[in-house]
Amino acid sequence: MAKSAQIPSNSRALATILPLRSGQPSFPMPWPKQPGGYSGTTSTFVDAGRNLNGRVVGSVIRNDVAKVEFQYGPISFDMISKILSQFNDKQGGAYFRRIEFFNIVTNRWDTREFYVSGDRTTDIFRLSGTGRPDMCQSFRIAFIER
Repeated sequence: MAKSAQIPSNSRALATILPLRSGQPSFPMPWPKQPGGYSGTTSTFVDAGRNLNGRVVGSVIRNDVAKVEFQYGPISFDMISKILSQFNDKQGGAYFRRIEFFNIVTNRWDTREFYVSGDRTTDIFRLSGTGRPDMCQSFRIAFIER
């Protein structure tokens, strides 16, 4: 069994979804309880191909595009709903959101605009007394910079 990640009591969230409008609260992403529950990725977008000599030729289109991923387990469907509603316009959220996150390239906090990736994955862990799912073994979500 994986050891729980040690979370300092004075720590800030690894990522915070910032408010859409003035007066709305921020939404700090809950800390994953397991090691490896947060990962940061940076990508470079390149328009490239190979020439007749087989050498790569191309141009960098954009550097340091961020992606942050969270994996939780176990987690309640209540918390999953709170997270997903941040990106659902029918529940007061929006597809594109400003997120403050820990940037692995600069080793400091940064704010950029992200969208939630297409797949949000859960594995049902437990049913409530009424037979309704209430806990997941795991939940995975990724935010990709716009």
